[in-house]
Amino acid sequence: MALVAEAMGSLVPKLTELLKEEYKLQTGVREKINFLKNELEDMHAALRKVGDMHPDLLDEQVRIWARKVRELSYDMEDVIDAFLVRVDGREPANPGCLERLVHMMCGLFTKTKVRHQISGIVQDINTKLQEVSKARERYIASDLLANPAATQSSTHDPRILSLNTDATELVGIDGPRNDIIKILSLEGDDVPLGKMIKVSIVGSGGMGKTTLAKAVYDSVKGKFQCSAFVPVGQNQDLKRVFMDILNDLDKEKFDNIHSTKKDVRLLMKEVYEFLENKRYIIVIDDIWKFDAWDMIANVLGDSSCGSRVIVTTRISEIAEEVGHVYEIKQLSDVDSRMLLHRRILSGEDQCPDDDYDLEEVCDEILRKCEGVPLAIVTTSSLLESKPREDWSELYRSIGLGAKDNRHVDNTMKILSLSYYHLPYHLRTCLLYLSAFPEDYVIGKQTLIWRWIGEGFVCKEEGRDLYEVGESYFNELVKRRMIMPIEAENEDYVLGCRVHDMVLGLIRSLSSSENFVTLLGIEQYNTSHQGYGRRISILSSKTGLPPVANLGTAESQVRSFSANGLSYIDVLPLPAPAKFEAVRVLALQNCESLQDLHHLEYVGSLLHLRYLALTNSPLSELPNGIGGHLRFLETLDLWGTGIEQVPSSVGKLTQLLCLQADIKTRVPDWIGNLTSLQELWMWPDAAAAGQFVKELGKMKDLRVLCTQFMGASASDVIESLRSLRKIQKVHTFDRWAVVGQCVPWEQGFITPQCLQFLCLRCLIFTNLPPWINPSILPNLSNLSLSLQVLRQADMEILGRLRVLRRLELFAMGSAIIRIGIHDTLLFRKLRFCTMATTSIRFVSTVPPPAASAAITTPVSVMPCLELLHFSLDVHFFKDCNLAFDIGLEHLPSSLRTVKVFVLCHLANEEDVKEAEAALLHSVSIHPSRPDLQLERLAEDKMVPSHLKDDQ
Repeated sequence: MALVAEAMGSLVPKLTELLKEEYKLQTGVREKINFLKNELEDMHAALRKVGDMHPDLLDEQVRIWARKVRELSYDMEDVIDAFLVRVDGREPANPGCLERLVHMMCGLFTKTKVRHQISGIVQDINTKLQEVSKARERYIASDLLANPAATQSSTHDPRILSLNTDATELVGIDGPRNDIIKILSLEGDDVPLGKMIKVSIVGSGGMGKTTLAKAVYDSVKGKFQCSAFVPVGQNQDLKRVFMDILNDLDKEKFDNIHSTKKDVRLLMKEVYEFLENKRYIIVIDDIWKFDAWDMIANVLGDSSCGSRVIVTTRISEIAEEVGHVYEIKQLSDVDSRMLLHRRILSGEDQCPDDDYDLEEVCDEILRKCEGVPLAIVTTSSLLESKPREDWSELYRSIGLGAKDNRHVDNTMKILSLSYYHLPYHLRTCLLYLSAFPEDYVIGKQTLIWRWIGEGFVCKEEGRDLYEVGESYFNELVKRRMIMPIEAENEDYVLGCRVHDMVLGLIRSLSSSENFVTLLGIEQYNTSHQGYGRRISILSSKTGLPPVANLGTAESQVRSFSANGLSYIDVLPLPAPAKFEAVRVLALQNCESLQDLHHLEYVGSLLHLRYLALTNSPLSELPNGIGGHLRFLETLDLWGTGIEQVPSSVGKLTQLLCLQADIKTRVPDWIGNLTSLQELWMWPDAAAAGQFVKELGKMKDLRVLCTQFMGASASDVIESLRSLRKIQKVHTFDRWAVVGQCVPWEQGFITPQCLQFLCLRCLIFTNLPPWINPSILPNLSNLSLSLQVLRQADMEILGRLRVLRRLELFAMGSAIIRIGIHDTLLFRKLRFCTMATTSIRFVSTVPPPAASAAITTPVSVMPCLELLHFSLDVHFFKDCNLAFDIGLEHLPSSLRTVKVFVLCHLANEEDVKEAEAALLHSVSIHPSRPDLQLERLAEDKMVPSHLKDDQ
């Protein structure tokens, strides 16, 4: 029912817009629209009450009435949008005087005709509206709507990235993880050679199989030459699986593997050849079918290099086929209670002794969750959003209408309850994820722009639409409805995945509400209730039913998406002229989308807000694509072969996001797109100068990913200084050298909203003065290249309050000292890369007296997870320094240490001494992080017998 309220909620503001004087509607029509608006507002209030009820309490007649209202709302919105498109149509650019006059006369005639036409349409809709209004009075009884479950407003959590850890990693996972490591014979530091060992983790959904496999994988992958963690899923796409395996095994070598034209057979051969004679660990997550495992097992071979394979599955027979079976257990009563208490009691392990009511609530919740981690996590997230006095009422509603207490069924009921306690707008956004494939990483930016295109994101005062949509995304993460996927060793979220159980829930709800029609999945192939406003193709199989056979009126389709289709002829597209209401068109990874005729109809889709052709091999766009698409907000051409953007795109003054890669030339009219908030374009040297000048016109720009090679520094500064809303600047080229950076260092003024700054291809003489906490209070990600890194620079950087990722490249040798007791430095830093700099962690307090105890806490970099630095062996020796780097003083969060051991002018004995010191430092660290050593300039070492002559 929330979908109905949400559909109507977006309609009422449009009716208000229609009543503005600029549209000059006839008096009678204005009165009818006013009546219609008032009636809809009353109906919207009733629908919100209905939406607060659990569906098991709603009479079927109420559901039917609500669906009729939703379809009527969609029809009305289509009519209003069609009217606005035609009335707001603009004359062609630069016509002659006589031609201009003719067009103006024709335009006035057309607009007048449109205004008269709308009168009859409004009358027809009013008649239908009165019918459903009377039905509302018959079906909606006041007692039915009594005591609805309250829906709390959402709050933004700035620590969103910390939620990327499943609850089972916090409680009850150490034992199972150690058990599997023992089965794999990986307890020691070295991997024993010999026959491959395979283990399967089997259990039902929500039990934490993936979490356990990931915990084992993270603990031991550093002991192998290469590693991969790849999901398969129920609707397996083995081509994608083998591409993912290759990409995980060697991201540099197989960076572009996902754009390959190779078939499954060739990909299998490539995996087999790559793994031959290598020691590897591979996790195959969520296998459902024997044939999938057989094909994967064939490429893994049976090497004698000591490789390991972990498989997770719900199917016991597959687990037995794999090899050693580890059956994951439900959490014990103690661990279940500890997990729940930690989640709802701010980290405490038990309830207060005198709080008997709270203990009773916990007992009842744990009884219904039956040790299923996902059920406990989702329930606790639900409780966190409610006042404690409402908790008793809340747990009584868990399992409403159930006849059995099997733990999987109860988990689904709990997930369902969590869904119905989401705010209306979040329910709609969550259901939309049912349109994506299983185990698919949904890009965060892509998802938010699609939400905006669908009209799910509501305007808020003082915030742009993307920022509002991002808050929706973060709230769904906070409520554990989606799982964030973070870029490896980065500090930003790339996208999200949907847990299998959550996906099953939202697909079921989406199907029952006719929210999305899925093609390619048998149980969702038809829209049994007639209307399917959104269509998503999730399979490249031929024989898909055409749209006309789905009971879907072609003119009512609002969204059409297809991903990974091998043959464009399987697209069940209707005649383009009938596809008139589409707002979102996403054709991604469609290999055969090559010819222009496949897109000839796009220019006629006047309602289009979102157009994505990502990774589809198109060479050009229709010339007139921008002439009529006045509402287009997002144009994504990333990964296409499109070299030139048609000039008509310059007319898209409402365009908010434009993405293209280096193959697409930057047009000289790019500055016409003054509404842009996000721009990804790479001008060549010849176009860079003009591009930089045009850039300054985009006052609303929030994200800029580009290169400036060929442009002057002064022009770049002048343009960037105009971008007062910029949050992310990411440049990828080397357009300046030492001595040419003075304008940047002295003249660049950054806005305080800047969060991400990557200028590693520019070489600053030293740290620019504008990089400091008072000027950049929100900077969380920084990448710079410096000619010289000074000790004072590190102290300035350490005071950046929210800095979580730091990447520095210094040209000269230096040893930076970081005090281990400094409570002010790098409080949020998670990833630190200083690949060309040597560092030491040293005590900054005097040593205690013999009888005194050290009480000063070690607190430098308390959140650090990855540290990458260099150790210049000869330089250390020249400075008469021992190789005591001090890694043992770093926090227990540290999991990876990468060290470039610089061997230039050093001898073998000193290099080995340095490496031994590093190994010792890691061995006495509380969490024993993975140490990765790499020798550089080994050929420039001095022979040991010449040591005395140095």
